Amino acid sequence: MTKILRISDIETKDMLFFDAEFKEQCFKFCLQRDIEFLPSLDDSTQMYVRDDNARDFKVELISEQRKMDGFQIAFDSRVLNAFQQNHLLFVFTEGEFSGVVHFSDFNKSIVSAYLFEVFFQYERSLRIFLHECGLRNSDIVKFFEIKVSQAKKESSRDFYQRKIDGYLIKKAEIDKLPQFQSFYLDDLISFANAQGNNLNIDVIELRNMIMHAHELVNMENWSADNFIFDFAAFEKFFTRAIALHHDYRKLKNKVAFLQGSDKTVSFE
Repeated sequence: MTKILRISDIETKDMLFFDAEFKEQCFKFCLQRDIEFLPSLDDSTQMYVRDDNARDFKVELISEQRKMDGFQIAFDSRVLNAFQQNHLLFVFTEGEFSGVVHFSDFNKSIVSAYLFEVFFQYERSLRIFLHECGLRNSDIVKFFEIKVSQAKKESSRDFYQRKIDGYLIKKAEIDKLPQFQSFYLDDLISFANAQGNNLNIDVIELRNMIMHAHELVNMENWSADNFIFDFAAFEKFFTRAIALHHDYRKLKNKVAFLQGSDKTVSFE
């Protein structure tokens, strides 16, 4: 079973606090990184909010909207909603201030490693699901053949014909493996959807980012001398990650019913 990723796993615990003796340095730090506020050294209920007009800070109480529970599951719509309101949040674990989390913290390696495991389990669950539905390799090849016959562009016909030819060349070898083992995830999703399912094909873009070690949250300009990240890119990434988790849960549930809800279903 994939370990649940929580906000406490990605929060920044070794953080910079506001210090009146280094007020100018604090201001420059926040300005360069587009950070609105810094936590107080002395009072965990307060924050120092950047005031660009005065090039100073003003003290405010930390509102509930700026707080995040460390036990909160990382990939949840409530997390996205919180970041849409405030890009930097204060993390409280078991009632104690434990750190801060910025949406760019989803670039951390622990997030990529976690999503890699989720994709592994998702893809395996999808193969099990298709098999439990009574489908076989020959059925997805027929699906490719239909795509060839329906394609309006020669490039599309060639695309699916190459898939058919690739399977036929290695058929003897492929058929010794578990069903659907040798087909790409995007083909499996498209095939499953053709059978009446509604899996999100956009997760393939997220899978490619994970497999090719791409940054999950881009900077607005990688060549610029700042640390300003692209929130729109984060929203797109995060929405796809939520879709992945939703479809993974849905598949696991369907397999459980197909195999018999009284049986233990293993995805390891």
